[in-house]
Amino acid sequence: MYCVKCGVELRESETKCPLCKTAVYHPDIPVDPAAAEAAAVFPPSTPQPHAKVSHKGILFILTFCFAIPVIILFLCDYNFNGGITWSGYAVGALIFCYAVIVLPIWFHRPNPVIFVPTSFAAAALYLLYISEATGGGWFMSFAFWVVLWAAAASTAIVALVRYVRRGYLFIAGGALISAGGYCVLIEYLVNRAFGVGDSLTWSLYPLTAGVLLGIMLIVIALVPVLRESLHKRFFI
Repeated sequence: MYCVKCGVELRESETKCPLCKTAVYHPDIPVDPAAAEAAAVFPPSTPQPHAKVSHKGILFILTFCFAIPVIILFLCDYNFNGGITWSGYAVGALIFCYAVIVLPIWFHRPNPVIFVPTSFAAAALYLLYISEATGGGWFMSFAFWVVLWAAAASTAIVALVRYVRRGYLFIAGGALISAGGYCVLIEYLVNRAFGVGDSLTWSLYPLTAGVLLGIMLIVIALVPVLRESLHKRFFI
């Protein structure tokens, strides 16, 4: 028999190690649990409760992390230029990032159907500021309609995925067709607002691809044999 701590060989009659005074444990001799706990080499471990992280505390810290650079940017811009010039663009970008990333976390269960259009509204306001600050005048003729189409399509897709339990192939097909039409809208608005061209050129290619792929997915969704085959292969 050997000491469990220092490894010294012990006699059968030993109750303590003569070298390190550690209590002797013999696997064949029953030991009283109370006595064993009293003579234990190491104290019994007591699990320490984990400190709960405050959800609102983290959000306040994130808010300050966004607020501090905003204040610094405004002060630097005002100190060097006597007004708000370049800092508006940086501050607008920070506010947009806060609205997209941090604002939904303030709610216990943020609904994407609400916060997706909210994010696009923040993007529209930022683009409006850039348009007015640069004197471009392109917001209503270009940016507004681009953001509006993207917001409407994205919100519709998110709402269908969230509330409709079946028919994902129809949703994907409609999303592809909408993406193709979105490219046509962008080229049309670019030509109209900035006078780049008079006809549609590059947007016809993504429109064709989106329509063909969207129709293919819709046909697969309508034909049970194709739908089951796709489900077996790709679990869709």
